[in-house]
Amino acid sequence: MDLYSLISNLQERIATLESRVLHVTKPSQFTTDANTKGAVHTIQAQTYGNTGELHEVNVIGQYGFASAPLSGALGHTLSSTGRNDNKIVIATHDPRYHPSGMKAGETQIYDNQGQSIYLSQDAIQITGKQKVTITIGSDLVFEVDDKTIKITGDVQVSGTLTAQTDVVAAGTSLRGHTHTSAAQGSPTSPPN
Repeated sequence: MDLYSLISNLQERIATLESRVLHVTKPSQFTTDANTKGAVHTIQAQTYGNTGELHEVNVIGQYGFASAPLSGALGHTLSSTGRNDNKIVIATHDPRYHPSGMKAGETQIYDNQGQSIYLSQDAIQITGKQKVTITIGSDLVFEVDDKTIKITGDVQVSGTLTAQTDVVAAGTSLRGHTHTSAAQGSPTSPPN
């Protein structure tokens, strides 16, 4: 092999390595909503600097957390070999819906509809679009919407229970019930 061929071959190898290093990690924009049908979510992504679209890229997240990024969200792809055929998404972000005004140390889980669980410095704030529910096992035990709180099961209160209007127990109103009595000073009947 002559010197020119050797240098040319070396330049090709260096160019290949340079390309792979550049492709190890890249910012990207998602071109579809996440496919959440499988055990690992996948997405289509356009990485910056590439002319093609990456299909069925695995979205790897933190243990115990799952999200389904929307088309237009941003991510970061990683490839252990620097090639486009084995990329994974290791981080997702969508500035369109990201909450603002948080203080240092606070955490918020949120979605594109304004729903959130916010661990603020002062409280844990839960915001639902229509209602918030708590299910234990397969039983719905707590449901709250903008007008009603429904609790399935016994309720124990160790403090004072205060109602601004009326209390109804077993169909009997605390304000509107009546008693009957045979004579003044004698025991009354149960409420009507």
